[in-house]
Amino acid sequence: LPYIRQARGSRTPYDAALVLIANGADVEEEDHDKATVLSTASQEGHMLGTRLLLEAAADPNHGKRNGSTPCYKAAQGGHADCLRLLIAAGARVDAQFHSGATPLLIAAGSGKPEAVKLLLAAAADPNMRARDGNTPRTLKYGRGRPTDGAIARAELLLPYKRQDQL
Repeated sequence: LPYIRQARGSRTPYDAALVLIANGADVEEEDHDKATVLSTASQEGHMLGTRLLLEAAADPNHGKRNGSTPCYKAAQGGHADCLRLLIAAGARVDAQFHSGATPLLIAAGSGKPEAVKLLLAAAADPNMRARDGNTPRTLKYGRGRPTDGAIARAELLLPYKRQDQL
């Protein structure tokens, strides 16, 4: 873990990626939560770091101990540029977090319409259920009062039909 420690001390995930790659370190090196620098770059929305790590063969589907993948973290933060790169690199758009939540569910629940659009365009399934029974279509909104963001999410998901439903 010496490079991960040095990389973690960097100002940005891009700097961290440069430290890892310049020192010939394994870009898949994990911290105690099984997180890689790609996971951090995606979570923080650092497109250049994400791109550099993917070009160095970082796994876009590497899950942390809790099951979250770089795609999940980018969707959660609404980091569309990182999400585009991850999807292009083969990220599984329906990978499930330990709760059963998918990147689409977390993007819808976090009010990230651009991430929702990207995931749907990449064939994410809006009917996949988390362990609590929610799907991106049936997500419950706090005290029963949907916000404008929730209404926008619902509008994005309503016209979607999977190929097998046509």
